[in-house]
Amino acid sequence: MAINFPEGTQDLPASIAQVDTISVPGVVSTNSTSWTGVSGFSNTITTRKASSSILIIVNLGAVTGQGNTHAFRLTRNGTSIGMGTASGNHETHSFRITGYNGTYNSSHCRGTSFVFVDQPSVSANTNLVYSMDCRSETAPMYINRSGTDGNDSNVYHGRSHSSITLLEIM
Repeated sequence: MAINFPEGTQDLPASIAQVDTISVPGVVSTNSTSWTGVSGFSNTITTRKASSSILIIVNLGAVTGQGNTHAFRLTRNGTSIGMGTASGNHETHSFRITGYNGTYNSSHCRGTSFVFVDQPSVSANTNLVYSMDCRSETAPMYINRSGTDGNDSNVYHGRSHSSITLLEIM
C-alpha cells in the first residue's frame, strides 16, 4: 500500500504481527520522589520477525498527587527509551503530567496517553519487556483515582482504567 505525501508517493508496506495489552484497572500509588517501577505496568512481547518495530501505547486513565509534576519513563529490558534529549542538568523522561498543586485541586485528576515507536533491532524470538517508571516531584502520586479518593458518587471521585498496549509492526 502506498501513502501519498505532498512530496511524492512513498511505498511503506507494513503489517501488524501481534498485539498484546495489559490492563491496570486497580489503584496504583507510589511515595517515591526518585525513579521507581510502576506496579502493574509491565508487558512482554516476543518478536516474530527480526528488526520489527514495536508501537507502544500507554494510557493512564487518571493521574494525580501532591506536587506540581509527575514524570514517567518507558523502559525496554531495563533500559530507558523514548526519552527527551539530555542538556546540561535537565532531567529527561518520556512524558509527564501536572499534579494537583500545579493547576487543580486534590479531588480532580488528569488522564494522559503516550505513544512511542521503538526500533529495538533484535532478532526474531527475542523477549522484550516494556515497563514504566515514575518519579513524583512530591509524593504521593496516584494512578486511577483522585487524591482525596472520596467514597461517593461524584464523577471526580470515580475510578479509572489504565493500560499498556504493544503492537509488533513488520
